[in-house]
Amino acid sequence: QEHSKESPARSTPHRTPIITPNTKAIQERLFKQDVSNDFEINIEVYSLVQKKDPSGLDKKKKTSKSKAITPKRLLTSITTKSNIHSSVMASPGGLSAVRTSNFALVGSYTLSLSSVGNTKFVLDKVPFLSSLEGHIYLKIKCQVNSSVEERGFLTIFEDVSGFGAWHRRWCVLSGNCISYWTYPDDEKRKNPIGRINLANCTSRQIEPANREFCARRNTFELITVRPQREDDRET
Repeated sequence: QEHSKESPARSTPHRTPIITPNTKAIQERLFKQDVSNDFEINIEVYSLVQKKDPSGLDKKKKTSKSKAITPKRLLTSITTKSNIHSSVMASPGGLSAVRTSNFALVGSYTLSLSSVGNTKFVLDKVPFLSSLEGHIYLKIKCQVNSSVEERGFLTIFEDVSGFGAWHRRWCVLSGNCISYWTYPDDEKRKNPIGRINLANCTSRQIEPANREFCARRNTFELITVRPQREDDRET
């Protein structure tokens, strides 16, 4: 997942984010493997709160004075460094002490499988006076990785000129695709007649179809989705 955060944040159509001078872009990719289909990824945006050091002006005035090294000044410098070192070592809790962070949460969002395909998201928990406008742009890609590979004959129902027909096909399940040919020898010599991308399958569970839906035994249904094409028509 490659993501970018912005300070000025989606509608369903994919749009290229408009980068403005007020946009903070982060060119970084994050990969997550072996996640379940109900995964959730929490994204949190923090800002660093810094306070002005009132003693800064006094330090500048002191450094503007004569910098000539004298035995007294050299001794003072060495002693000061030694005191600083000893004060750090003697701090309550020691070096392992947990200190209060100056980072403050200014927005969050929870990604899920339904977020795939979207690019613009509205952050939650954005403070009223925050410098962020509360949006984040992300480029999300999700793919199925599988080492399963099976081969065999299946009878596939196909629409031929508006009429349904069953055809026996040689099918190969490899990765997230089912490819099919007319004969087994065609697998090595020809391109497949068709492919079924299981990544586009919306069926939550594959099981034998109801006999009222299809009278053939051992029939299962795969429901897939794809973008609409101009030549699509109702059948």
